Amino acid sequence: MGDYEILSGLKEGKDVWLVRDLRDGRFYVRKCARNYDLYVYRRLMALDLPGLPHIISISEENDSLVIIEEYIHGMTVDEMLERQGPFSFEDTRQIMLAVCTLLSELHSLVPPLIHRDIKPSNIMIGQNKEVWLLDFNAVKEIRSGSSRDTRLMGTPEFAAPEQYGFGQSDVRTDIYGLGVTMNVMLTGELPSVRKPHGTVRNVIEKCTRLDAADRFQSVEELGRILENIKEGGAGENDPAAERQRAFRQRFQNYEEAFHRRQKEEHSRTAAWDDDVQEPMPDVTASFLPVGFRSGKILHMITAVLGYILIIWMSITIEWIDNGVPGDTFFQVFSGIMWFTTCVFLVFWFGNYRNIRARFRGCRRRGIIGKLAVFVWGMVLAFLLICLFAVVLALIR
Repeated sequence: MGDYEILSGLKEGKDVWLVRDLRDGRFYVRKCARNYDLYVYRRLMALDLPGLPHIISISEENDSLVIIEEYIHGMTVDEMLERQGPFSFEDTRQIMLAVCTLLSELHSLVPPLIHRDIKPSNIMIGQNKEVWLLDFNAVKEIRSGSSRDTRLMGTPEFAAPEQYGFGQSDVRTDIYGLGVTMNVMLTGELPSVRKPHGTVRNVIEKCTRLDAADRFQSVEELGRILENIKEGGAGENDPAAERQRAFRQRFQNYEEAFHRRQKEEHSRTAAWDDDVQEPMPDVTASFLPVGFRSGKILHMITAVLGYILIIWMSITIEWIDNGVPGDTFFQVFSGIMWFTTCVFLVFWFGNYRNIRARFRGCRRRGIIGKLAVFVWGMVLAFLLICLFAVVLALIR
């Protein structure tokens, strides 16, 4: 695994693992995809969209694609259904609106990307009740000139007819998955078994029409319809209505349920107490200076030599002002400024404590991400020098 330590499996029967980065102690998800489009994954890796787990790295190994991506703390809709039964209409609507927003971002790309595997287990509610869209193994780029899908991808119960070769998948394929998912959230059953009453039933039926031309034509259109459905859209005569109303309490019970799930999931890898609500990183390792976090001897030797060089230059460098060496105070102050700026740049480019994640564009991969890291580093270093200059002017 190189720089990552496998901690535990996240999905039974699937090659999905919780791993820890040995360099900084942070947690990630490791997945293996055997049917994949490398170009599509490179496009996904370049995205930096809220609600989509960020892909950290991809690599081809033994005819598979190994993906390291951001680990999201939360519970999937499928897990919440198992624990507490069907969702209320309002909860379902809010989650579906959030998923529509995420899909709108993917569908608006050029060329568009479609998820093709919308289902309860691929929608997660985070610790702060934010909605995440997971699992991009079935994502497809819409290509002109193709009349049908070349292979079945997705989950049969949630897959649209075109995913079986009856046409080409497009944005309406995701709308079909949204319709089935809504039905399961409201009733706990597939549409073929039972559908909810009321206006939302009509919405689900339109989402899941066999002919894509008869469905909603965009997630934006579906979102507008969902926003306008009244609170009672699920119908008061629905046999699941009482359970749906009771399910309104799920957010009040959410933290307890989440805490219990995390205890079960990580009991083999972490010590838990009553106040812990997520797996705790290796704090000691994450606070070590750049060069010491990996524990590798060569890295630490290089880091020590680098820090000694910075200290030696800060002490010995002679600062000249208009051809005249500065006084002792100026030399000391300039040495402190040089040392601070150099250490800042080392920590910045070494991504100490994941500092770069807080700055726009720095999480992106490829030339754009590297350029963003360089530009931000230079700007922040310049501002730091300006701050020292202001302090010097005030003192003198």
